[in-house]
Parts: sequence; structure tokens; C-alpha cells
Amino acid sequence: MTVGADATAPPPIKDTPPPPAAPFWSVFCFCLVCLGLLWLPMAVLQQVDALLRFVTLLELASDVALLLVLLAVACGALASAATLCGAVAQRLGAGVSSTRKLVWLLVMIPVGLACLWQSALTVKLWLEQVLAVRLSTGWVPYRGALVLVIAVAVALAWRSIGVTRVVRAITPPVLRLGVPAVLVTLLSLAWVLWQRPAIGVRPSGPGAEAPVASGAPDIFLITLDTLAAEDASVCGTGPTNMPHLRRLVARSTCFTRHYTGSTLTAPSTTSLETSTLPWTHWVVHGGRPPADLAGASVAHMLRRAGYSTHAFSAAPGASPRQHSTYEGYDTTQLARTSSLNMSAVNVILEFPDSRSLPGLLGGVLSVLSAIDLTRIDTENPYPSENIYGPAGKLLEQQGKGRPIFMWTHTWPPHAPYLPPPSTRYQLLPPGQFDHYRDFLAEVGSYDLARQSTVDKNRLRYQETIRGADESLGRFLQELERQGRLEQALLIVTSDHGESFERGVLRHGGPDLHEAVIRVPLLIKLPGQQIGRTIDTPTSQIDIAPTILELAGAEPIATSEGRSLAAALKGAPLDPTPVIAMAVLRESRFWPLTGGHYTAIDGEMKLVYHLAEDKSELYDLSADPRESQDISSTQPAIAARLKALLKARIASAEAQRRQRFGMP
Repeated sequence: MTVGADATAPPPIKDTPPPPAAPFWSVFCFCLVCLGLLWLPMAVLQQVDALLRFVTLLELASDVALLLVLLAVACGALASAATLCGAVAQRLGAGVSSTRKLVWLLVMIPVGLACLWQSALTVKLWLEQVLAVRLSTGWVPYRGALVLVIAVAVALAWRSIGVTRVVRAITPPVLRLGVPAVLVTLLSLAWVLWQRPAIGVRPSGPGAEAPVASGAPDIFLITLDTLAAEDASVCGTGPTNMPHLRRLVARSTCFTRHYTGSTLTAPSTTSLETSTLPWTHWVVHGGRPPADLAGASVAHMLRRAGYSTHAFSAAPGASPRQHSTYEGYDTTQLARTSSLNMSAVNVILEFPDSRSLPGLLGGVLSVLSAIDLTRIDTENPYPSENIYGPAGKLLEQQGKGRPIFMWTHTWPPHAPYLPPPSTRYQLLPPGQFDHYRDFLAEVGSYDLARQSTVDKNRLRYQETIRGADESLGRFLQELERQGRLEQALLIVTSDHGESFERGVLRHGGPDLHEAVIRVPLLIKLPGQQIGRTIDTPTSQIDIAPTILELAGAEPIATSEGRSLAAALKGAPLDPTPVIAMAVLRESRFWPLTGGHYTAIDGEMKLVYHLAEDKSELYDLSADPRESQDISSTQPAIAARLKALLKARIASAEAQRRQRFGMP
């Protein structure tokens, strides 16, 4: 018998031939399935409750479709880059197996990290809801952690596990969904093409061809973000943190008691543009105003009167793109910034009618914010020069043939309080609150035992005000150099203030005390040489009617404010109650049952909390810090102002139902 192989032995196991080199289509489908069918649903589900408070289901569906199309473009770019790198590697002599590993690694690592980050963020938000705490991640060394994760992933995939095995394990089930993912993307593309969302911004309506009122002045509206009246100290002759602006007081009208409409940038600056309060325009959570308000902003009215209109903004919330008023402007420019997060938001605003995109991309933006924490140190990523510089250049290019309306909104002194070297350490020595990350961990409520620390924070804030004033002074000098300042209508104000008291650090919450809602207002008439001071309370919604009357333009029919033009020329200003609000969780789609409201009538101020039906009354002349509620000792005044607010709330609710057809 011949000795040989055992006839019953199984045939030798042959090595499975390696899969062919990854074609572009396989890599693209892998990316599209992971991002479009895994990452995107997580992003939607994480934000859906909040999103549906300010957009309709149809608007959300349109934004999801747009995002899926953008994801397909990103997947195509990633797949193209990976396959191109593979082709280059082969040309340099790499084998098929190594090339395949390289291509899949270049795709799997960023896609996998995006899905893992979104999952971790969802878990974090869930834990915060369950545990009722805020889980801070500011201590994480994001840059080092990211490098370490990528290095470990590459090492494990390349050496221990083997990219080929990973590809064989993961890609077949994923690629089976490739065709459905492509079909869904094509349907989304068809929907987007049918909806035709705005991309970029273009002005509409009459412009250069419109007749210009005789003697129409150039108009410069300058807003500095987060500038509290007390800390700026513009009016008067005492100490000031804004000496350059103070010089204009001698030939301007300074308003000592000017109030914003809200505690956040987007609603307050929309009030500035439309002369309506947040309970009317509803740009609260990111929603858009009704079409009749968006199409009748101060810029629209000035453009119809023949003005050239321009807006430069460092804060997306202050941009006409955010307010849906962009068609009233010839230029709407967002400031350059070293912040990756804010740069991404600026890109998102290239789709100005898509309200859900910032929320849907919250996971991506949080990654960029985390990276910003590690790369931004002591330099402010939002310098005022990034607004004033381009604005000055545009003015020089425009010439003086046509009157100009220019709105500039700068970021400082908004947090982070990183003043320029010229004002840094003037009030607080180095060693505390020196770095970008120092300020992001301090937002919100604080224990009063930490007041001394908060006071130091405030000193950095005041140094930042001084730096912002220096930048503003240089811009005013540029206007003077170009011969535009003397005969211009100049308005300088802010969107809201900043709190370092009453256990509240920063702004944007339900608190409506003076530090948050009282801001500077300085108005210089063309050729004005005499200074005036007005102590009567005024509102942010008064600014647009004032501008339009002085420009000889048609007024806004839906305005809720009044013109201050006569008072600027010396006439007495009749006192009238001023209203501000914080409608943080209210929605245009639901009955107005919550929110916080204040009415300032002379020296009396009532703060009303609608959901609890509770109120407090303060006498600002005797108690400027609002430390003593006198509603029990002044019941008649409290009842009158409460009745006023309740009547205005009821009117706003009726208007909401009429405008939006909601319950």
C-alpha cells in the first residue's frame, strides 16, 4: 500500500484571495451609508424636540434633505481623496494590499470617529437629563486625545487586527445598504432642487435706481456685542471704560436708560432691524420672522429709498442671514475668525433659510469647539478689526455718490474676555482669566460665595471694553479721514448687557435685571455740535423708526416702536412704558404660556414670570441694584404694570395665532 495522504483528510485550506483594491464606488457607498443612515439619524433624534419648537416638520425635512445632499458631496470628496492617495501610493511602488489598507484607513477613521463622537455626545446629553447636572468636558486635552485615538486605531488596524479583516467584517453589511442610501440621496436632491433653498445672499427690490431723499445722510449703525451700560459708562463726565466714544458725547445725544428687547443676540438684533419685540418676530430659538416683517426691515426701507445697504457682523446671531432680512442688503459679510467652530457656522449661514442646520450639525460644531479649546490661547479669535477693516475698505471703494447705510456688529466685549495687549492687565494682573478656556467654564449661575472670583472676571470684561473702544476709535478716525463722519447719522449701541451680580454670570437666561438689558445708546445727528442727555427710558425698537424718519424714508408699517427724531432735536420725550423679555422656551407654534417679561415705567420696574403668575416691583431710583421687591408696599403700581404686561402678552398671543394659524 502506498503511503500517502489520508484519503479521509479534508482538503488543505487555501488562503482566501484578498479582495480587490477598493474602488471609488465601494468607498463612497461606505461613507454615505455610515454618515447618511447612521450619523444623520442620530443627529436628528438628538435635537428633534428642540428643532420642532422653531421650525415646522416640513422645514425640518427640507433641511435634513439638504444636509444629506451635502453629506453626499462630502463623501464624494473623501472617497476621491482616499482613492487618489491609493493611486499615488501604487505609483510609488506600494503593493495592492498596502494600498487597499491605506485607502480604507483614510475613510474608516474619520467616518468612525464622527459616528463615535455623535454617539458619545448623545449619551452625554442623556446623562445630563437623567442626572440633572451639567457634565463639563473642558478639562479634556482634546488635541492629544484625538491624536492618540487615531494612532491607536491605525496601529491596531494595521498590525494587530489587519485592515483586510476589518474591511471583510464591516463592509459587506454596510455596502448592502449602499443602493438604498444612494436612492434616498437622489430623492433628497430632487426635493432640494424643487425647494430651491437660498445659497449665498442676494439683494432684492429697488436699489440704485430708486430716488434718494434730498440731503439724505450716510447712516452708520454700530453695535458692540454684550456691552452693559454701567460698565461702559459712556454718558456723563465720570470715569469711563470708553474714552474714545466719550469724546462724541459733547456733540451727540446720550441716552442713559436705553433697554434691549431681549437678553440674547438674535432676538434683540432682529428687534433692532424690524422694530418689533421677540413675541412678534419670533427669531427666538433660530426661527425665522414672518415674511411681512422680514421684508420690511430698516435696511429694506432704506434700500427702497435709494440707499446702498451693507451689514458686517462678527456674531452669526446678529447677521441679517440669521434674521431672514438679508435681501434688504447689498452686502452681508461675516467676519473672519480663528475659531474653527465659528468659521463652520459662517459656512452654514451660506444657506440662510435653513434654520435646522446649526442644530443638526451640533455634533460637528462641538468637535470644532473642543479643538478651539486646545488651539486658542490668549488672543481673541474675534477681533473688532475683522469687522471695521473690511467696512472701511468698502466705504473707500463705494465713493460718495449714493448715501450709505452700514451696520457693523463687533464681537468684543463678549466672552471670551481677551483684551488686546494695549488694555490687557490694566485692571487685573496676570495669573487669572488669561486664557480662552478660562471663560467658557464660568458661564451661568454661581454661588454668591464666589463673588470675588466673578468680580475679577468682570475686570477682564472691562479691559475688553477698553480694547473694543480703541478699535471703535480707530474706525471713527477712518470715517473722519474719509470725510464721512461729520455729516453722518451715527448710532452706537449694543444688543444686550452682561451680568456679574445676583448670582448670574453672563446673559441669555431668564434674568431681566439692569445689567443684562440696559445698554448704551449714543446718537449723533448730521452736523450736530451740541451734546444732550436724555434720561427717559427708551427701547431698542425705537431705533429703526428714528433712522427712517431722519433719512426721509418710508416708516415700517408693523413697527412697535416710536421715533426719537424730535427728541434728538431738543423736543421733550414723553415717557412711555418700555418692555423687554426673555422667551427662552416659547415657540411660535404653541400658546404663549411661559417666559419672563419686564415693564419699565419711569423709575418703576415690574418683572413678571408668566408661568408662575408671579411678579416683583423695583424702584430703580432708590434701589438701582433691584435688591428689594416693593410690590407689597406699592400694590397699585404693581397691579397696573402687571395688567399692562398681561394685556400685551394676550395681544401678542392673539397675533401669534393669527399669523401662524396655530392653537
